[in-house]
Amino acid sequence: MHPRAQAHPAAMLSLLVALAGVSPASNALVTNEDRTGSSSSHYTSKTPYAPQQDLADYQLPPPGFVPVFTQHVARHGSRGLSSRKYDDLSLQVGEAAEASGSLTPIGRELGPQIRSLIQAHERLGYGNLSRLGIEERRAMAMRVHKRLPQLFEAMKADGRRIEIVSSGKDRAVDSGTNFAEGLVAADPALKPLIAPERADKDLLYFHNADINADYQACLDTDTRLASVQQMLEGLERTRAVSRRMLKEFTRPRSSTGSRPAGSPLSMEARARRGWPTQWMRH
Repeated sequence: MHPRAQAHPAAMLSLLVALAGVSPASNALVTNEDRTGSSSSHYTSKTPYAPQQDLADYQLPPPGFVPVFTQHVARHGSRGLSSRKYDDLSLQVGEAAEASGSLTPIGRELGPQIRSLIQAHERLGYGNLSRLGIEERRAMAMRVHKRLPQLFEAMKADGRRIEIVSSGKDRAVDSGTNFAEGLVAADPALKPLIAPERADKDLLYFHNADINADYQACLDTDTRLASVQQMLEGLERTRAVSRRMLKEFTRPRSSTGSRPAGSPLSMEARARRGWPTQWMRH
């Protein structure tokens, strides 16, 4: 139960939107095909969100029951990179390979694409929501409203509040604002019910809260966690995939057995051990 609900029983029936904003969400670019759930051109956490079920297939309340409360907990919407890092590091690797004459034809195409990506982020603002991220939040709100019409009608009749809570990060705050705008677009009469958005870092950044100092210490000192991380980093499959990817962009080992400074194995070794400090511009 939300803390305010204890003092105000009617608030138990409010809509709580919690936006954590702690991890990357999706690519800023998406095609119409992607909106159907296709992820053919996206990978892992960079895959744009798409509804996985038709509204008509959702489970209905049992006979005699009506919805009295809903809570929507979500990450921020699709955004750019949180800061200039992976894009810049990739560009530096490519520049080192280019300087040593190790780039393949495909590798020579990568640099201009990365520079274009950096320019796009500079226009958008690192960490900010993309247009897709804005649309995602608004569309989610409209689907919630469409699925629970009885609840929202009851809220209007009783004057119940809709509360929006974020972590305070700009992209999370913006996501909450966009969600509220989606509700109002679905039903303008809901606007007076939406309370001013507030931030609660202890709730939504609980892993960094002072009360969880023991968890933070565990991340830094737990030997079991460290051993698992080392095991994953040392997997032969990880190395094989790294080699295969790098060989698309850089030349293989020379016939003399020597490796140029920007060759695949040289860069792979650097990646395994951490980026050299002289490459770290930021």
